[in-house]
Amino acid sequence: MKSRKPGKPLPEIILNVGQHELESHKKALIDFSELIDACIISSDWEELSSVLQDRQHYLEHLFKAPISDQVKSQLKPLAESILQQDQDFQARIQLQKNQLSLEQSSIERSRRAIKAYIDN
Repeated sequence: MKSRKPGKPLPEIILNVGQHELESHKKALIDFSELIDACIISSDWEELSSVLQDRQHYLEHLFKAPISDQVKSQLKPLAESILQQDQDFQARIQLQKNQLSLEQSSIERSRRAIKAYIDN
């Protein structure tokens, strides 16, 4: 597993899913969101991939654990929140991708212009 940025350790997997542990799970998922956000801001795509894999592993363990109906009703909005955050993250990543594509096109045009100037 890759090392995390200082102050951003990987959230621990808590195998129980009771009312008390639910707050710990919420905190862990907030930590994952903050890590994902930091990766997007810094364009650290390798770390983003690692964090997303870790979060996926965490969520798989979370939703495989025996869950009471009371806690299950509280996990549904949490899952919906994660889906909404992911849509927001994807939109931000797409925006960065589009910006990079525009920059690359500009660089290519400059290269062609320089080449045409040199060739003449």
